[in-house]
Amino acid sequence: MLWWGTLSRTTATRPGGRQFLLKLDARKNESRLTREVGLTPEQQKQILAILDEAQGQYKVVHDVMDPQIEAIRAKTRDKMRALMTPEQKPKLEEFLRKLDEERQTQRTVN
Repeated sequence: MLWWGTLSRTTATRPGGRQFLLKLDARKNESRLTREVGLTPEQQKQILAILDEAQGQYKVVHDVMDPQIEAIRAKTRDKMRALMTPEQKPKLEEFLRKLDEERQTQRTVN
């Protein structure tokens, strides 16, 4: 969840994956906030409602932005590929594959 600063752009392969991870992260941080700040049960309930509302807003933004970001990424990579020699192309593809793996790992960790 972006507000908490711990979950940025998680993309999961299964439907609802991002929402599931966001909820887990929100619950974990809500518990931490409760302990560290000393929230009352009523405050916990209100905070959770605020975070749930924000989560829905984040989803809307991600649903719009993620395809746009992917389009930019694809266009950028196509331009890079056009500059490569035949010897460099497989090396670039391997580099991009590793980069994608690292990004996916980072998304699921965050």
